[in-house]
Amino acid sequence: MAYEYIDFKFNWSQDHETGDLNNRYMRQHLKALIRGYGSSTENIVLDFVNNSTSTIEQYDSIQQAWSTLDEEQKDIIDDLRALTGKGTINAQSQTFCHDWYRNVISTRYHDLIEKYEQDKDEVEDINIKVRFAEQAEQEIREKIISTDSTPVWSIKSDDY
Repeated sequence: MAYEYIDFKFNWSQDHETGDLNNRYMRQHLKALIRGYGSSTENIVLDFVNNSTSTIEQYDSIQQAWSTLDEEQKDIIDDLRALTGKGTINAQSQTFCHDWYRNVISTRYHDLIEKYEQDKDEVEDINIKVRFAEQAEQEIREKIISTDSTPVWSIKSDDY
């Protein structure tokens, strides 16, 4: 029998060692993370760490917001994501911005599924899953845009 699911092409099991917590940039951004706000670039880092979009929404694209960060800020994003229990995306990757975008949509998708399952049984119908994936993508696309046109999700099937 086949199990169909939505695949966001994200490696959830990727490990990451946390960097030097005494690094000046790390301390500065940890303070912003604890306070919940910081300078404009600190707020962009916080969006990338927390899968939030409030600061990135002010830019034409995710890639434009990403380009405002210096290398040190980019380097600590995976460290901060590891500290907050978020999956590592690999901020050094050429596809980081689109991978992060895919992760934000995936998070929204799982929120929608969870809300649905609170009122009903577990979602097994692939058509309902597709509807929620489309809704999540549309909601996020209304806030932020990735200049990468690679599909964000696909339907996969595993035999069990």
